[in-house]
This record gives sequence, structure tokens and C-alpha cells, in this order.
Amino acid sequence: MAFSRLIPSPDGHLLAALEETEGGDVVYVFDAQTGRALFSGDSPISMGLFMGWHPDSVHILFRDDAAYQGLWWIHVLNGTRQLILRYPFFDFSGAAISPDGQRLAYGLNAPEAHQIWMAYPDGSAPRLVLESRYVVYVFGWSPDGRWLLYTGEPGAAEAGAPSARGKILWRMDREGRQRLPLQGPFVFGWGFWPVWSPDGRRVAYVGWGKGHDCWQKEESYRADPLCRWRGVEIYVEEVETGFLLPLASNAIDPVWSPDGRWLAYLAMDEHEQIDLWIAQFDGSERRRLTYTSEVEKGLAWLSKP
Repeated sequence: MAFSRLIPSPDGHLLAALEETEGGDVVYVFDAQTGRALFSGDSPISMGLFMGWHPDSVHILFRDDAAYQGLWWIHVLNGTRQLILRYPFFDFSGAAISPDGQRLAYGLNAPEAHQIWMAYPDGSAPRLVLESRYVVYVFGWSPDGRWLLYTGEPGAAEAGAPSARGKILWRMDREGRQRLPLQGPFVFGWGFWPVWSPDGRRVAYVGWGKGHDCWQKEESYRADPLCRWRGVEIYVEEVETGFLLPLASNAIDPVWSPDGRWLAYLAMDEHEQIDLWIAQFDGSERRRLTYTSEVEKGLAWLSKP
């Protein structure tokens, strides 16, 4: 079984492994040290969208698109569920809990409405922080809980096309009052996730490079299994200064090392072979770690036990 993403729990003890299907994510949970699968309740958890771990490292935030519907907390050890919110006429487009576990941010999209809300972790006392004309998406909080990464500001109308160059990815403070753009050409709408460095000073993400014809239509994208690598780059942006460093070409899925010095990623070489690479965040000490004909997938950087 090939997993598209591997996401460690905040304490590093568990690992959520996502299998992408036509119906959404299927979530398997493993002991990060032993590799043993955990089975409880509805295991694996499906179908829907995995939106992240709770800081307690035993609950996950999950948009259920099957029988239960809505946004849920799911306890991965005993399978119990707690409904947070359910909006029949809106699509939950990303959600994230702050590192202190006190503030839940979530995006809602409908044909005529695009909104970002903040609430308590149980969904109570919701407060609208952004009303937009553009599709919104909530990605994640900075490690110190000061900033939330999202899309949905003016300038994102062309998101998803190689012509969209910059100021698609934004950050807002905990109150939703201060909203500032990141400078790089983030690729929005194709399943890429920006990732904060452990110290919160930088964000790594997949952005447009030279582009490629396969991105022009969904049909051509689906027809080319390597399109996700073609013409894109991994960028590292310093949040406060806007300094932007292109780290690697034809590369996706950046993952930070626990100490914040390194990034692991998947890159395609001139022979269209996909392998695992690492580099320091400034682009130095680049190393190729695998050399196989298999397409590598699902990266996670775990702390030593």
C-alpha cells in the first residue's frame, strides 16, 4: 500500500498515514517507533479529509464525507468521535487547531460565499474573520500559534494556473485583524501543503517554476503521472522579510527535520526518475538518498526515540 502523506503526531509517538482514493482520504494510524498499526473504532478512518493532529497527540481533526458528515474530532486510540460542526450547504476547506489547543480555524466555501471562521475547539462561539470573493483554504498555524496560513485574499483568482505568480498564500494573526501576504508563487488547488519550519521563521512550499503544458487542463494533468513534478519548485520563504529561496526544481512534498536545519523532498531528475533528496534550508549540502525506479511517496521526518 502506497501512502501519499505521513504526518507525525505532535509528540512524535504516532504516525497518520493517508491513502488517497477517489472518495477522499483513508487514514491509518501507526506506532511511529514500532510500525505497528493501531486498530480501534472505525479503523481505518474514511472517507474524508485529514486536517491535522490535536496538540494532545491522540485526536485528529477530520472532515467526514461519508456516513457521519461534518467536521469531527476522532480519538485514534479508542475510536470515539465528537462532532464539531456541520454545515449542509458549505464545504469545509481546511481546518487547523492552534498549538495551545485553544483556537480552531476553518474555511467554508459555497458557490456564493467564501469564509474563514475561528471558534473554540468544540466549535462553540464561532467568529467570522474573513469574508471573501475568492476560494478560501486554511492550512495551519505557526508553531508559536501567532500566525495562520491560508488562501482567499484578492489576487488568488487565478490560483491553480501557472500564470498565478505570488500573493496567493497569506498569514493572519490569531484575531484575524492583521493579514499579510507571502511573496512566492504558491501552487494552490492541486493538493500541495505549505509547511512551517519548527522555529516558525520560514515556510516551505511548492511554487511555480517554469511551468509545463500538463498543468493547463485537468485532463492533461491526470494523463501524466509525473505532472506534479514538472515545472514546479520548492521555495523557502522567510516570513518576516519575504526573502525567497528556490530550493529545488521539479520537486514537491517538502518536510522539515525536527531541528529545522534540513528539508527532505521528492525530486525528478533529467531521466524522469523520482527519488528522495535532502538539503539544508539554504540549499547547501544537497544529497540524494535513494536511487530507484519506484516513485517515492509519503515523507515524514521523525525525532530519535
